[in-house]
Amino acid sequence: HVGKWLPTSPIHYKRSMLNRFPRLGFFEKTLKRLCDREILWFARFSTKSSPKKEVRNVGIMAHIDAGKTTTTERLLYYSGATKRLGTVDDGNTVTDYMKLERERGITIGSACVTYEWRGCHVNLIDTPGHVDFTIEVERSLRVLDGVVAVFDASVGVQAQSMSVWKQARRYEIPVIAFINKMDKQNANFSLAVDSLAKKLNIVPLVMQLSVVKDRSFKGVMDLVSEELYIWSGEERDGREFLCLKSGSIPNGLLDRVAFVNYRRKLVEQVASVSEELVKYVVENDIEDLATVPAIVLMKAIRECTLERTAVPVFCGSALRNIGIQPLMNAINIYLPAPHERRFNSVPDFAKDLLAFAFKVIHDPQRGLLVFLRVYAGRLKPQSTLYNATRGCHERINRLFVVFGEQLKEVNSMGEGDVVAAIGLKNTFTGDVLVLSSKIGAEIQKISIQPESVATGGGLAVTRGLTVPEPVFFCTIEPSSAYQQKELDRALQCISKEDPSLRVSTDSETGQTILSGMGELHLEVVMERIKSDYKVDAVLGKLHVAYREAPSMEGSASYSIEKVIGSKREEVTCAVTVKPTIGLHHKSCDIVIGEGVGLTPPSKEVMQSLVLGINSALSKGPCMAYPLTNVQVTVDDVALSDSAILPLLSGCVSECTSRALLRSECELYEPLMNIEILLPEEYLGTTLNDLTSKRRAQIIEISTQDQDHVISAYIPLSSVIGYSTTLRSITSGMCTISMEFSHYTKLSRALQENVIADIRGY
Repeated sequence: HVGKWLPTSPIHYKRSMLNRFPRLGFFEKTLKRLCDREILWFARFSTKSSPKKEVRNVGIMAHIDAGKTTTTERLLYYSGATKRLGTVDDGNTVTDYMKLERERGITIGSACVTYEWRGCHVNLIDTPGHVDFTIEVERSLRVLDGVVAVFDASVGVQAQSMSVWKQARRYEIPVIAFINKMDKQNANFSLAVDSLAKKLNIVPLVMQLSVVKDRSFKGVMDLVSEELYIWSGEERDGREFLCLKSGSIPNGLLDRVAFVNYRRKLVEQVASVSEELVKYVVENDIEDLATVPAIVLMKAIRECTLERTAVPVFCGSALRNIGIQPLMNAINIYLPAPHERRFNSVPDFAKDLLAFAFKVIHDPQRGLLVFLRVYAGRLKPQSTLYNATRGCHERINRLFVVFGEQLKEVNSMGEGDVVAAIGLKNTFTGDVLVLSSKIGAEIQKISIQPESVATGGGLAVTRGLTVPEPVFFCTIEPSSAYQQKELDRALQCISKEDPSLRVSTDSETGQTILSGMGELHLEVVMERIKSDYKVDAVLGKLHVAYREAPSMEGSASYSIEKVIGSKREEVTCAVTVKPTIGLHHKSCDIVIGEGVGLTPPSKEVMQSLVLGINSALSKGPCMAYPLTNVQVTVDDVALSDSAILPLLSGCVSECTSRALLRSECELYEPLMNIEILLPEEYLGTTLNDLTSKRRAQIIEISTQDQDHVISAYIPLSSVIGYSTTLRSITSGMCTISMEFSHYTKLSRALQENVIADIRGY
């Protein structure tokens, strides 16, 4: 499973091995003896391609600064896809190709690359780690079959690590973990693994042990294959390394007793979640679990990974080029091929072709570039497709394989592939493409079913994309009136690329409103408008996106009578709204009451009702914020024979608004889950600032080595500019991370202050 190692002769050993690894002289004699017996193997990747390749669609996800992009660079380099090692500091990585990414040293947009490794064609997506760009993680995970979760060995699980893990769990994606930065002085592999078990509630399977020589991280010991991998400090690019079988490892380099104990523990963990392994042990009467063959153990671990009952954990240092090749082998071995995931099952009526659009970008030379994941059939240039989401026909002009910002044109792409298409004019993120309108109609029927029904029926690939709600908003204006059209065009293009960015117009002032996921998100949008579209614009003051929710039940009825032409049309409806119990801001439920005259309502009537209710819920009666934690029940609907459906939408919208007025709506504010790592001497000052000035609710204070970790809920309005304040309090000796948690009700006094602040009086 570790690949095709190339055996070296004693002559090659004398001329090559000792020259390449001069610092391994402490067991030089042993190496010579091993070489003479042809037990030593020298690892070098062969770029020979296999005629028959498997496909892996894999993503890299992690908290910010955990080393995702650096790990991706090593995967590409060792596979032969690139000829040099790029670094984030130098701004020359393949996946961080945007100007803003290279200037800021962070990943802003997800980037697709491909590489070949030992019989597998891997489509890899590098995702951002910052919470403001969570939509990039969401849409990438929607089309991936496996994920490598990267963690910092000195910290373990962080706030955004938990957020992206929840996203991967929602899409039922198998995951392998990579504990990165093992070369750091405060790296703690055991602590990192423990945090996986406690914070993510998983069964971590320790697959490797770290090898340390002279207090320096040198390599890893594989518990499954019982092989030792050693990287020499002289070989700086990490392409070449030593691989020793357990029986051939010199004394002093490995604690054999500890190794056997760790392997036995690994087999016990796997046996606790794998019936097949237990059956093998019983049938073969194995007394010592540490002696289970590698091939049997590997198969059991793969089954556990695919079933998501356990997570294999590997370690290394991407920056120091250690442990990457074993990770590449693990991607091939333990993560699934497209056909092995139940989530990818396609309904029978769409077997000829089904593709999902998960990303859209505007290419300066080529125009609109749509990224597609093919779930069934084959895509070809100059073919006509049907957009089942938007109900229109589309034509693909050209197809490309994507490698960062580079595009390579191809003639066709099949099931399991990720491809970029040019020519699609009305296809955007979350759209489903099929062959014909007839198939599209079937897809539409599925889309209106409850998510649990569609997912349970193996039809999850036809579902759309979950887009998070914005938490910040501000006004944006051009510096001069003649640039208004250019600004509108820029915002239109950027909002098509980024579904989490909302652009609207204030009905009273006529100002353009930008709503996004955070300060950094809106800053990046502003910089893109200036640099990419050459529009000089100004952002207004940043505001928190509050929500409104009813505090009591409210009912209303409403009628509309109109004469259109010679016909008299009449619509009457009755609606009841009431609060629901829940923390999450998407808990707006629509219920059709038993007393409704149109039972069951037709599809067209149902769509009109939903449209009217959603229109009313988009602006609450208190401060025109969207509604949350509300249930709307349609008690009665009466239509005249000639009534048109838009009249129904208007009637139910007005009726719902009147019911909300009677329900005494209150303001809800967004809470962030914040995590601060800092030295003990700054703990008291930071806690005082959080609780007395920022209304934070302390969840837990824990220790991590010599530092302390503060976990708390804090209002979003209190974290604007907080990172700068915290760095001042702690003299820059802190690490802060946060993610959106939920909405909570404001007290009466705070609500009055917020309303006065927004109104200005």
